[in-house]
Amino acid sequence: RAELTALLRQAEAASEARQLNQRASGLADAAAASLRQASEAQAERSQRKQTTAQRLQAATTARDQLAGLEQAAATAQQRAQAAAGAVRAQQQRAQAVAQRQAADLQLQQRTAILQELRRRQISGMAAQLAGDLRDDAPCPVCGALEHPAPAEPTDESVSEQALQTAERDHATASEAARMAAEASARADAGLQALQEQAGEAASDPAAAA
Repeated sequence: RAELTALLRQAEAASEARQLNQRASGLADAAAASLRQASEAQAERSQRKQTTAQRLQAATTARDQLAGLEQAAATAQQRAQAAAGAVRAQQQRAQAVAQRQAADLQLQQRTAILQELRRRQISGMAAQLAGDLRDDAPCPVCGALEHPAPAEPTDESVSEQALQTAERDHATASEAARMAAEASARADAGLQALQEQAGEAASDPAAAA
């Protein structure tokens, strides 16, 4: 009887051990399944993160490219406008140069007229002084007592009014030449600035159209 009881107890213990083993195996399987699910979820999250990063990089690159294209378009437009302005500036410069040359020629003519009138005035004054010279009397200019070559009388007398008019005309022509020179210099500077801004477009007629 004691042996039977011992056998029964051993059988019960074995049954409990099998049940515990089954429960342990089930828990291990569940844990493994959970681990696989967690690993798959982690991989999916990593993939989504990588995809998001790639999309962000692509969007950033596209934005930078668009900004570069917009800047290039704006620069091209500015150069085209500068080229068109350079064409107009060349015409204005040509006009300014022509006006400066005309003003310089006018000044040369007025200078020549004034110098001639002054020469005639001095010649007339010398002839007038020579007419008052007397032998053995000192010259009022140099003090000499001898007058071997006195100035001859001429018909080139110049009135004070004519000389003043010539001086006014010369001053007017001189001011006009100065202003024309300044205008020509401004035209040169403006044209150069536009040509520098336009770059290669300044030599391309189609760019200024």
